Amino acid sequence: MSFPTQCNTTHRVLRVRQACQVAQISAATFWRRVKNDPLFPKPFPLGMNARAVGIDADEFDTWLAQCKARRGV
Repeated sequence: MSFPTQCNTTHRVLRVRQACQVAQISAATFWRRVKNDPLFPKPFPLGMNARAVGIDADEFDTWLAQCKARRGV
Protein backbone atom coordinates (compact mmCIF):
# COMPACT_ATOMS: atom_id res chain seq x y z
CA MET A 1 0.00 0.00 0.00
CA SER A 2 1.38 3.41 -0.91
CA PHE A 3 0.54 6.75 0.62
CA PRO A 4 0.58 10.08 -1.17
CA THR A 5 3.68 12.11 -0.44
CA GLN A 6 1.87 15.42 -0.68
CA CYS A 7 -1.53 16.53 0.46
CA ASN A 8 -3.18 19.17 -1.70
CA THR A 9 -5.69 20.27 0.92
CA THR A 10 -4.93 22.76 3.62
CA HIS A 11 -6.92 23.08 6.80
CA ARG A 12 -6.60 26.05 9.09
CA VAL A 13 -6.96 25.19 12.74
CA LEU A 14 -7.66 27.72 15.46
CA ARG A 15 -6.71 27.12 19.05
CA VAL A 16 -9.29 28.05 21.67
CA ARG A 17 -7.55 31.31 22.53
CA GLN A 18 -7.43 32.34 18.86
CA ALA A 19 -11.12 31.52 18.33
CA CYS A 20 -12.01 33.54 21.43
CA GLN A 21 -10.06 36.52 20.12
CA VAL A 22 -11.75 36.35 16.72
CA ALA A 23 -15.26 36.08 18.21
CA GLN A 24 -14.44 38.45 21.09
CA ILE A 25 -15.72 36.02 23.71
CA SER A 26 -14.18 34.61 26.88
CA ALA A 27 -12.91 31.05 27.17
CA ALA A 28 -15.82 30.28 29.52
CA THR A 29 -18.29 31.47 26.87
CA PHE A 30 -16.47 29.40 24.24
CA TRP A 31 -16.87 26.21 26.30
CA ARG A 32 -20.47 27.10 27.17
CA ARG A 33 -21.24 27.38 23.46
CA VAL A 34 -19.50 24.05 22.77
CA LYS A 35 -21.77 22.45 25.37
CA ASN A 36 -25.07 24.22 24.62
CA ASP A 37 -25.07 25.44 21.00
CA PRO A 38 -25.62 22.61 18.50
CA LEU A 39 -24.47 24.83 15.63
CA PHE A 40 -21.16 25.78 17.28
CA PRO A 41 -18.19 23.93 15.73
CA LYS A 42 -16.91 21.19 17.99
CA PRO A 43 -13.23 21.22 18.99
CA PHE A 44 -11.04 18.21 18.33
CA PRO A 45 -7.84 16.97 20.00
CA LEU A 46 -4.51 18.00 18.51
CA GLY A 47 -2.19 15.06 18.83
CA MET A 48 -1.87 12.75 21.77
CA ASN A 49 -2.41 15.40 24.44
CA ALA A 50 -6.17 15.64 24.92
CA ARG A 51 -5.77 19.06 26.57
CA ALA A 52 -4.58 20.64 23.33
CA VAL A 53 -7.63 21.15 21.13
CA GLY A 54 -8.33 22.99 17.93
CA ILE A 55 -11.34 24.09 15.97
CA ASP A 56 -11.69 24.05 12.19
CA ALA A 57 -11.27 27.66 11.05
CA ASP A 58 -13.61 27.29 8.06
CA GLU A 59 -16.40 25.87 10.25
CA PHE A 60 -15.81 28.66 12.75
CA ASP A 61 -15.96 31.33 10.03
CA THR A 62 -19.22 29.82 8.76
CA TRP A 63 -20.67 29.86 12.28
CA LEU A 64 -19.70 33.53 12.70
CA ALA A 65 -21.30 34.40 9.36
CA GLN A 66 -24.51 32.60 10.39
CA CYS A 67 -24.56 34.54 13.68
CA LYS A 68 -24.23 37.81 11.80
CA ALA A 69 -26.96 36.79 9.35
CA ARG A 70 -29.35 35.97 12.20
CA ARG A 71 -28.72 39.42 13.69
CA GLY A 72 -29.25 41.06 10.31
CA VAL A 73 -25.72 42.46 10.06
